[in-house]
Order: sequence, then C-alpha cells, then structure tokens
Amino acid sequence: MSPTTYRSARSLLLAAVAFGGVSASPALAVIYDAPTVERSADADAVLDRASTLVESSKLIRARAMLMALQDSPAGATLGDEQGQRLWTLLANIKREVEKTNRVDISLQKAELALSVDNLVEADRQANAVLGSPRCSSEQVNSANAILDLINIRQSDASTKVAGTIETAINSFEAGDYVDAKVLITRIGQLGLELSFAQNQLLDLYRDRLNELERTQGISFGSFNPAMGMLAPESGMNTEWLTSNTKQDGARSGAYIQPEEEPALIDIELVTEPEDEPAATELVEEEPQIDLLEAARRFEAQSLLGQANIAFEERRFNNALSLYSSVLANFSDYVSAEELALATTRRDDAQVQLGTQGGPDGDILTGTLEDESLERQRAEAAFNNYLAQASQALSEGDTNTARNLAAQADLTINRARDTMPESAYEQYLDSVASLISNIDSTENQIRIAQGEAEKLRLAQETAQLANQRNHERDSKILANLERVNALQQELKYEEALEVVESILFLDPSNPAGMLLKDMIEDILIYRDNMMIQRDKSKSYMNQAIDNTRAMIAPDSIIGYPDDWPSITFRRGEILEFAESDANRAVLATMRNTSMPVEFNDNAFEDVIAFIGETTKIDIDVDWESLADIGVDPDSPVDLNLRSVQISVLLDRVLGKVSDPALPAGWAIQDGILTIASEEVLRLNTILETYDIRDLIFVVPDFDNAPEFDLQSAVSAGGGGGGGGG
Repeated sequence: MSPTTYRSARSLLLAAVAFGGVSASPALAVIYDAPTVERSADADAVLDRASTLVESSKLIRARAMLMALQDSPAGATLGDEQGQRLWTLLANIKREVEKTNRVDISLQKAELALSVDNLVEADRQANAVLGSPRCSSEQVNSANAILDLINIRQSDASTKVAGTIETAINSFEAGDYVDAKVLITRIGQLGLELSFAQNQLLDLYRDRLNELERTQGISFGSFNPAMGMLAPESGMNTEWLTSNTKQDGARSGAYIQPEEEPALIDIELVTEPEDEPAATELVEEEPQIDLLEAARRFEAQSLLGQANIAFEERRFNNALSLYSSVLANFSDYVSAEELALATTRRDDAQVQLGTQGGPDGDILTGTLEDESLERQRAEAAFNNYLAQASQALSEGDTNTARNLAAQADLTINRARDTMPESAYEQYLDSVASLISNIDSTENQIRIAQGEAEKLRLAQETAQLANQRNHERDSKILANLERVNALQQELKYEEALEVVESILFLDPSNPAGMLLKDMIEDILIYRDNMMIQRDKSKSYMNQAIDNTRAMIAPDSIIGYPDDWPSITFRRGEILEFAESDANRAVLATMRNTSMPVEFNDNAFEDVIAFIGETTKIDIDVDWESLADIGVDPDSPVDLNLRSVQISVLLDRVLGKVSDPALPAGWAIQDGILTIASEEVLRLNTILETYDIRDLIFVVPDFDNAPEFDLQSAVSAGGGGGGGGG
C-alpha cells in the first residue's frame, strides 16, 4: 500500500493548514476546473524554500509546506538525506513555534488565510490578535491592516457573488458537481453577508451535493486553497503538492486548526439520523469536540470515497486495498450501512480479482504482504533512528538525539496503519523513554555546566582577589618608602596622611599602626617643644618691655604716637564724629582717582561728570555762585593724569572762582554741596573734641625736701679724708 493512498490522523491535522507564500488571486476569480491535475514537486527546492522561511521566522508557512510535501506523491520518493532534512526541519519548527509569541503565530496564520482568500479564518485570527492583552502596537497595526484588506476583498467579492452563485447552480445542473462544490465552499470562506434567499439557495444545493455523495458513494472533493500557490514564491516553474481533486478527497484542503494552539474553529463531522445516511461537512463552532476523532472520521470518509471510485472504475486491486484499510482501521468511524457496503464491495473485489486471476490468485494476501513489508521497513528505519539517537545521546549530543527521536516518531506514525495498536504503543513508549532520557541527560549537562561555571567563577574570583592583594601590597610598600622619606625631611604631617592611606588599604597592617603611633608622638612632642619656646620668648619680650618702661622720660609730658586710635577705641559716641553717610562720601572722594582732560568745558558739565563718575549726590547752589561771578557756563581748562576727586574739585573751583571770592564744597547729610565760601561758613556748626588724653595736671609739690649742698659737700670731703 502506497503511503500516499491515505494519511494518518496526525498528518491530516497538520497538513490541513492552508498554504501561503504568494498574493492570493482576487476573490471568486479562479476556479480549478480540472478534475485531475498532476503536479510534480522538486523536493530539494521545497526544502530550501522552507528552510529560508524558517530563517525569516515564517514558521506557519514553512510547516504547511513541509507537511504537504510529506504527504504528496513526491514525499513518497524522498531519499534518506531528504527525509532526514524534512524531519529535522519539522522538529525545529515545532520547537520554534512553542517559543514564539502566540500573537505573532496568529498574525502569520491570518496572513496565510488572507493569501488564499479564506477571509473568515483571516478575520478570526486578526481579531484574536486585537483581543490579546499582550499584543504590541506594531502587531495591532498589522492586524488592522489585514482587516482592511479583508474588507476590500469582501467589498470586491460582494459585487460578484450573485453571478458566482448562478454559475455554481448552472454547474450543478450541468452535472459538474466538483466545480459546483468548489464555488459553494469558496463563497462560504469569504464571510460575506448574503441575503436570506441566497443563503437558502446555497443551503439547498449544498444538501443536494451531500445527498449525491451519499447515494453515489463518492466524494466530489472540496476547494483546495493551496493549489497552484507555492510555485511562484519558491521560484519553481511547475506547481506542486496538488493531487487529483476527484480521486483524493483527503487532499482537498479540509481546514483544521493546528494542534500547537487551542483551536478557535473546529471541524465537526455532522452525522444525520440512520434513516438519512451521514454527510461530511465542515462547520464552524466552538472548540468542544475532539479534533483527532473528527480527523479520523474525515479520513475514513475520504478512504471510503476513494474505494467507491476505484470500485466503479473497476480498479479492483486499489479498491480492495482501500476497503480493507477502512474495515481494519476505521470501522468505528463509519456508519453501519457504510460498513456493510465496504464489506460487500471488498468481497466482490476479491471475487473479481480471483476471477481475473490476480497475482498469486490472492490479492488480499499480496496486500497484506505489502503492508508487512512496509511495516518491516518502518520498523527497521525506526530502530536505526533509535540506535543513532542513543549513540548521539551517549556522546552528549542531545540536539541530534532529539532530532533523530523526532524522525523515529514520524516514521512510526506514518506506518501506524500497518501494525497492531499494541506494537504501535510500544514504539511510542520507546520514543517517550528515549525523549525522557534526553531530557534527563540535558538536565545533567545543564547541572554539570552550572557546576563548571561555578568553579570557573570561583577560580576567577580567587584570581581577582590575589591580584587585588598583590596590588594592595605593592601600594602599601610604596607608601612605606614614602613615609620614610618624609620623616627624613621632617614632614610629619604629610607622613601621617600617607600612613592613614596605608591603614585604609589594610586596617590591620602592623607597620602602619606602629608608624601612626610613633608619628603622632613625635608631633605631640614637637608641639610641646614649640609651645615652651614661644612661652619663654614671650616672657623675655615682656621683661624687655617692662625694663623699657622703666626708662625716665626726656620731657615732662609724653604722649603716645597712636593717641588718636586709643581715643577711638574708647568706643564712646562723641559729638565731633562725622555721620556714616558723610564719612562714606568723604572716603569715596579720597579713595577715587582718575585722569581728566577738560578743554574749555562748561563748569556745569564738569560737575555732572564728577557726579556720574563717583555716583555721589551733588547739590550746587547756583545763586550763591552767581553772587561771586560763577555761572554754569564758566569754562574749565584742566589736564591731570591721576588725581583724587577731592583734589580735582578744589582745582576746578579754583579755576572758575576768584581767589578773593572763592567757591568751596562741603559734605552735609551725605550730599556734596558746592557753594560760595561765605554761604558754606553760614552753615558752620560747633564741634566738640575729646582732649582728655592731651591734658596733664602738673602736680604742685608743697612739701619738697630741702637740700643743703654745702653740708653734702662737706660730708663728702670728710669721708674721703678718713679713708686716706
């Protein structure tokens, strides 16, 4: 039995994903009217294209291509190297899908569905992205763009749907049931809002097609969205992965949600009551049924339909193989009438083959031998992959072991229908045990790697600590040498700072601790010695001052040279003291010097210049100045390099006034007043000066001793004689 005759339920579930990769044709624009289309597949080109898609993270499209290749006629002739590459890619894609963000996977599915005009599925996946709380703004934009394209395509298709329904009805009436079913299926995938009459019409002809399939025992297939799509994108000149739409109903593009993500659209095999034989139909409903069981039922119907076609076309050898497969593997998934029909036709096929003189007179025996041979090949390949995986695992290559285990699992699944269920379960247990060993080995490797990493980090830490200790010891040694040099230079304060840095690097360094105590003692001793020296010096200076004070004055009254400052230090507020404002103005005039160059400038302009330069408020009594012949326009001609403001003002007033009637200035209440001397004298105030430090009361000695010089001389002379 060829592996392409029928598929296992698992491969059916995976291969049912829609294929993408090129821009979809406009809605309702293409009809696959050829009942049988032979298409070859360049397996290497498909594998290369799938590998490129995996590298660009287009996992859904790559997986659909690979699963379709596996179940295509080209997949039956894959070489060992191609098969290993196929299984390795599928295993890698499975791991990547599990790690990839679910929102990205939904976007890829939406794009794939959009490319084949399955607008219902594209809309569902795009809305699933928008409903996810973890989608990014970029993903939201992509989903909205897909929804916009869906709206555009639905808008375009809505103008053609009436004509397409009419075309489907005409095809049905003309006996072209395949085209009629393709058109009706495609209309349903567009998700258009049809009128009540249109919906009733489509339901009517859909039921009639199902009735014809039931009564005739054949399947008209269904619309295959993958037909002819992949060749342009992959760069191949021939289309591939498309089987006979009439004879291979299992490959007609039934849509089933992949098993990696909880399905939002399920497939249900609707079974009518026994008085109305069952019809196979794809419906959308909530995910409440077993997808695997639905797929097995669909596969059973596909095999039964193919067997009926082969029987009616008198291909009894093929019909016998298909009926035997249905009875042996799918008896629980067909109705009693279908089971009876399959049994009867199998017996008829055996009779016909016996009458016609089949191979060895027993086609059933030959078929069973073929199945046995296929099982033996599968078991040999399985054991070979298992042995290679065990060898790779023993060498620590867990990735290769896991890939080989996946290949073994795929191999035994492909041959599942050729072996008893118990043997199949044993093989699965072997794969599960191997995968468990792989997981355990990976854990051990990770633990060993973790321990090795810890050891490496500990060694690096110890090495770094030794390096830091060496650098610290080098710095301490250099600092000790510097301390020694500073001690020789008697720079004990700097030496103590260096010792502090040594103790900062190593608080318990014995040399540093000893040096610190020693240097601190030296500093204390030196400070004490300096204090004693300063004390002795101060005592000596005081003694000298006292001795100097005992010198008799040369005059009767002596005044200290700094008597004004002594008077000021009394701190008493005296009437003769100038106000703070007057002293500030006077200080400004005495402390400010500037060069001037007046060439016949007006007296008024000169005074304004002085006020602006010194920032002093000036009050000019022009009336008193006019009385002595000074007016604002009096010319001033004066050139000085640098002179105080007070001197400058004296010179300017001397230039503009008559010496007999001079002008003058005075500071009153912080304002510089310029007027005639006569007016300024009118403002003379009485000033009192403290001259207590200048007053000395001469004592009048009324009891002065009387000196008798004669007696003193005589006494002096007599004493001298006695001595002689």
